[in-house]
Amino acid sequence: MRGGQNWQDRMILVIGLWLVSSPWTLSLSSAGGSSTSVVTWNFLLSGTAAIFVSYIALGWFKVWEEAGSVMLGGWLIASPWALHFSSVAVATWNAVLSGSAIVVLATWCVLSAVEKEGY
Repeated sequence: MRGGQNWQDRMILVIGLWLVSSPWTLSLSSAGGSSTSVVTWNFLLSGTAAIFVSYIALGWFKVWEEAGSVMLGGWLIASPWALHFSSVAVATWNAVLSGSAIVVLATWCVLSAVEKEGY
């Protein structure tokens, strides 16, 4: 499969951009305290990773890139409980919904590649 043909990777890139901007868009970074610092860093690092992996996947398709996206999405889903910020509802929903979308899109991309090219 030639790179750049998967709209799913473009959507993961957009989700990554959202994750990077979400601590300020959702006012998570202004409340102060250690929990918001953890939340901010989680979204910054996860968003940067999503941008990086999806940008590479847009250039050329490799299954490991999509597997990395699936693992990243899984991390985002688990991160509110792993990093103990599940009491912050907005941050929890942001992580779970963004992570779920990344998992679905990356899995869809892999399944499409398997169907089209028999990876």
